[in-house]
Amino acid sequence: MTEHGTLFYIEKILTFALVCAFCYMLYIISVCWLPVRESHYLLVVQWCRNDDSNTHYAKNLSWHGLYVYLEKSSGNIIVREMNTPLHDPFQPYRYVYRKIAHENDISLVAEKWGVIKCQGKNKALIGSSGYSFLWRHGQ
Repeated sequence: MTEHGTLFYIEKILTFALVCAFCYMLYIISVCWLPVRESHYLLVVQWCRNDDSNTHYAKNLSWHGLYVYLEKSSGNIIVREMNTPLHDPFQPYRYVYRKIAHENDISLVAEKWGVIKCQGKNKALIGSSGYSFLWRHGQ
């Protein structure tokens, strides 16, 4: 009879501990939810061909990805370049970040920076701002 009583109390203690842990988890989530916010906003993504490559299989490999972000806290416009270099098979992706502008009026950012147009000779025009992005092979 004592074993049954002990198991009964252990079960009640464990149930109480689990309920307390669940309530604590809800408390932590509610406290931390407000400070969590989006720090970057992706404006546009575009993949452009690399014209510098004269390799016959380069049509499948020589592409550059351009990602344009808005850094919400500071208003900086950041472009991230991702390319697949043909000369280094052990490093398939390489990222380059550049701050290209600062915007005070965040409501007009998508309109001004929201389009990328690929052009020849490894250039791309970003948005209606007229910013010309140039990448080089082996950069």
